[in-house]
Amino acid sequence: MQRSLVLSLAITLGASVSVSAQVCMSRAPFGVGQAHAGGGFASYQSSWKAYSAEAALGSMRRAFGTVGLSHSILDRADATTTLLNGRIGYQRFVSKDEKVQLCPFAGLGYLRGSSTFDVTNSDDQHGVQYELGAAIGNRWTASETLDLLPSLAIAVSGSHMSHTTTIGGAQTTSSSTTRPRELLTGGVGFLMQRRLTITPFATMYLNSGGSSSVGVIATISFGPQAR
Repeated sequence: MQRSLVLSLAITLGASVSVSAQVCMSRAPFGVGQAHAGGGFASYQSSWKAYSAEAALGSMRRAFGTVGLSHSILDRADATTTLLNGRIGYQRFVSKDEKVQLCPFAGLGYLRGSSTFDVTNSDDQHGVQYELGAAIGNRWTASETLDLLPSLAIAVSGSHMSHTTTIGGAQTTSSSTTRPRELLTGGVGFLMQRRLTITPFATMYLNSGGSSSVGVIATISFGPQAR
């Protein structure tokens, strides 16, 4: 598999499981707890899998910040990637009943990966990944112990990477910049007992032939209620 394709898959799948933590991204509102923490899993075309952990801190109406770590594995190409990223954003209610929330956001991360091909040949990569986007979400109260949190987000993600390629024992170095990729992510969070949120989601890569990934993330809210 070409290294550019391996890298592109890593970036898009890593972005799809990036951290997020409020109503506009199908997480519990910070009014439930000022902090969130949790983990998740995503799969792309059955062969590429990603595992993630996330934490977030924020307020009800203003800025929020998140950090996350994800590790991806591509079975058929013997490739792995690790992404450490952070995101900042601003949240505001756009409905009078304060249930619909809009969040512009930006993120930056450090991505490291490696792939092996033809047994003795390899490609090691490291560099930065960025994202810019916006999300909108709603909060519907189904019962005293269950809230539904549907959301839709669109983002642009890309990266600049340095490569060390080994072929037949000889090493060469190079760099590459991936073209921006547009991601559309929809999810529904199930907030239970005002603490635990389970969020199934799907991400479509709009300029990659309509390919998509699916996953689920679970988070726990804790700490004092934000204002």
